Amino acid sequence: MIGSWGLWLFGGCRGQESRPATARLALAVVLAGLVCPATGLAATFTVNTEADFVDSNPGDGLCFGDIPFACSLRAAIIETNALASSDTIHLPAGHYMLAIPGTLEDEAFEGDLDVRGTLTIEGAGAETTIIDGQNLDTVINAHSGVLRLHNATVTGGSGYGIKATSPLILEWVRVSANEAGGIGFVGGTHDNLWIFDSHIEGNQGNGVEGFQSPGGLADMRLIRTTVSNNTGSGVFYHCNEQDVIIVNSTISSNAVLGVAFRECGAEVAFSTVTWNSAGGLLLTSPDPDVVSLANTIVATIGGSDCRTHDPGSFVASSSLDSDGSCGAQTVADPMLHPLGALEPIPPYFAPTHHPMWGSPVVDLGSVLADPPATDQEGVGRLLDGDGSDGADYDAGSIEVLACSGQVDVNVFFTVYDDDAVVEACRSITTGAFVTVSSGSVTFAARDVIAIGNGFTVQDGAEFSARLVRWAGVFP
Repeated sequence: MIGSWGLWLFGGCRGQESRPATARLALAVVLAGLVCPATGLAATFTVNTEADFVDSNPGDGLCFGDIPFACSLRAAIIETNALASSDTIHLPAGHYMLAIPGTLEDEAFEGDLDVRGTLTIEGAGAETTIIDGQNLDTVINAHSGVLRLHNATVTGGSGYGIKATSPLILEWVRVSANEAGGIGFVGGTHDNLWIFDSHIEGNQGNGVEGFQSPGGLADMRLIRTTVSNNTGSGVFYHCNEQDVIIVNSTISSNAVLGVAFRECGAEVAFSTVTWNSAGGLLLTSPDPDVVSLANTIVATIGGSDCRTHDPGSFVASSSLDSDGSCGAQTVADPMLHPLGALEPIPPYFAPTHHPMWGSPVVDLGSVLADPPATDQEGVGRLLDGDGSDGADYDAGSIEVLACSGQVDVNVFFTVYDDDAVVEACRSITTGAFVTVSSGSVTFAARDVIAIGNGFTVQDGAEFSARLVRWAGVFP
């Protein structure tokens, strides 16, 4: 038997009275965690199967179904719904395919995963933890409490990937290939939608779609996130005079608009809104709402960069647009690499647009009192990007360092000068410091070295790089 000390040791609940426990319960504690339905303390579950089945006894503190000692994602959610606590589900790497059809109930027993309490779902990474709706229904439907989803991919919804009528916080999440849209949010007066370090891409419909109830203090935040390649708009948000804040984000290659604001006061800073097919930013409001742009790029491939219906307006500072419709200080082609042409710096996984050499978005400066310390990929802001007049802030989601002797993607070249030093400016995939005396080496150090560091290449060594700065003899 396991007393209260034993339960705590195995991940159980401190402060709960000891109770008799069988060997089955002891093993269950080790495999799936023990929770405290009677005390209201936070419960923690660890999913240990990719199978999809319901909880056989909701409220008993265990997430088991018909398979002995197996805790499924659906069973864990059903169990947390039955508990009066703020709970956590640990979801290891795996492909979790929903397999129980049904769209007529909202308790997670069929179809989508209905969340009815404050819950954190912690995955192992967006590349490895995949929640797949198998086109049965919306994948996750949050009804009440606060849902926090971290480090996972949500895909395969016949509706939205994630639907929420309560506060929703996403971090390091990919939402892709869902049939009605990526995220569908209907918030109350104090319900926030916050998305950090994520990628909303390839959904039918809008990437992020929301309606905010009027008269509250809620806001929508899109921070260090890319919204791309959706068949509708990137973001379509009816704010009802609540705030929208978009910082260090990329909204690109959507089939309709980049962002459609309705009745919004919005701030867009250090972001890139480009390559959207029917326009960049649209503000629709019967009131004199203002969308403020700071250090932002807006350049569309169809329609206007910025469009509004009176009396709303756009106010831009240290920004660039391509057709003059946003009132930006610079009107020009932003000269950006295609989306994802340069791979992101891990752990960031969302694609971005990197400025080309000579881009006018570099070193535009900033009038913001408190600019972000880093760009969308975690690189420090306030770099000298054009090699003159010192460091200054770039417009857009990516900050660049001045490069000379710039090399195109995957071009091989030879350094003939002994001990020539090659410094990575913004190169590409995994690599490391190397010293090469002969032969060739593929060099791509962006993942592993700080900007300005370098390595030595001797006598005739070859390497490939993206966007490099070097000192020595260039053939």
